[in-house]
Amino acid sequence: MMEKISKSSSTSKPINLTRDIMCFTSAVICRVAFGRRYEDEGDEMNKFQEICNGTQAMLAGFFVSDYFPLMRWVDRLIGMLSRLEKVYREADGFYQQIIDDHLNPKQQKPEQENIIDVLLKIMKNPESSLNLSFDHIKAVLMNVFVAGTDTSAAAVIWAMTFLMKHPGVMKKAQEEVRNLIGNRGIVNEDDIERLPYLKAVVKETFRLQTVVPLLVPRETIRSCNLGGYEIPAKTLKATFWGAEDQYLKTIPF
Repeated sequence: MMEKISKSSSTSKPINLTRDIMCFTSAVICRVAFGRRYEDEGDEMNKFQEICNGTQAMLAGFFVSDYFPLMRWVDRLIGMLSRLEKVYREADGFYQQIIDDHLNPKQQKPEQENIIDVLLKIMKNPESSLNLSFDHIKAVLMNVFVAGTDTSAAAVIWAMTFLMKHPGVMKKAQEEVRNLIGNRGIVNEDDIERLPYLKAVVKETFRLQTVVPLLVPRETIRSCNLGGYEIPAKTLKATFWGAEDQYLKTIPF
């Protein structure tokens, strides 16, 4: 990504930072979750980003039935339920195809296990205390994709926006990085602890521009036990108790 930006800047070409950061974060998430990477401009990557965008739109969308359950017909009338069903079918098919690829014995296995490999191993283990199903795995994948791609990209874009508006801060952050790294050219994970000003820039970005809203209202779809407390079904909650509820929330019952 940095090489691509460097080449564009050296030829004075405009840079679409949003697209480049989104491609980067999507590629990282795909490597971690799938054990494979998609080409930045390939059809599979475009499909992946379409599903993420559609899922986010539905999670943030306004459904009348969330506030007035008896008026579910309004959501059907204005097309929200049909959009939800379409997004669910596309996402579910995408996740299922990924799982099927990992279950295929003819598929070449990666050198390192990814998230799906670990979850499938737990699901197949009869001695495991976790009773996982394919829906649980899909729920984890949706959490990883939706929460890990757009949010990371948005945070970086906001940070760059604030730095461009405050060139003095940008210069100080650049000097801190360059003084520490020198001619090495690469910032390692261990170097982050020795970059207090850069860490302060990131924290200030989070404070000024929260990427996602906090305490998003949700409703439990079944009764559950949380820390010894019985939570009945249809209880409004501020955050998700688990990935299962978040995934099943998108299923159009």
